[in-house]
Amino acid sequence: MDFSNQLGLLDSLDEKAREENPSATTSFSLSAWQAKGVLRAIDRQWIEQLAQHAKEGNSEVNKSAVHIAGALCSAYLGAGHICIDLANIWQRPPEGIDLEELRAALEKSGVKSVSAWCQVLLASCLVSSADSVVERPMVLAGTRLYLYRYFQYEQQVLTYLKGQFTVAPFAVDAALLATLFPNKADAVDWQKVAVANAASLPFSVISGGSRNGKDNHCDSSFGVASGSVAG
Repeated sequence: MDFSNQLGLLDSLDEKAREENPSATTSFSLSAWQAKGVLRAIDRQWIEQLAQHAKEGNSEVNKSAVHIAGALCSAYLGAGHICIDLANIWQRPPEGIDLEELRAALEKSGVKSVSAWCQVLLASCLVSSADSVVERPMVLAGTRLYLYRYFQYEQQVLTYLKGQFTVAPFAVDAALLATLFPNKADAVDWQKVAVANAASLPFSVISGGSRNGKDNHCDSSFGVASGSVAG
């Protein structure tokens, strides 16, 4: 049986379970959201399989709140977001999920506020607190929920950036800079300022819209930093 057929079978079993037990709201919510395109099959399956493997508590209260948060965290990652902010989700659910629908799904499981949602997550064996991280599938930092690996990636980037800001600024060759950007008597040359800033620091962010000189800025910064100008 291929993977798509397995997922179809799982959906059929979910449907049968809902008919036999209408109060089982967790699988119903996730399956319905998958049908709407809010969740992918993997978003629903990974959190349900993790919970089953970890023998997450028997309380339907905990299971529903953790399942919903985990599935949405996975879905947001698939859309390019490193985490979800539960406070934002509580106020503005993703497209395809009505606010009242989300609140009802959580409130039926005993969660009536963002803080309560966070407390349920922190009580789960699937979630670690960012204050004392242990290796669990998800990490909660304030109201932001991450998959563990991506929380670690963010911390690595943060550690690198903090290290760069402890380095003393580099000296900039003013004569070389003037060669690239002759003085403008009537205005501040912000390109020149930006290049001087980038060349003097171990880390810089260069941003801007299309065709506003970013490539030239980078070339000039490298030239000033290396002490040479390409002919």
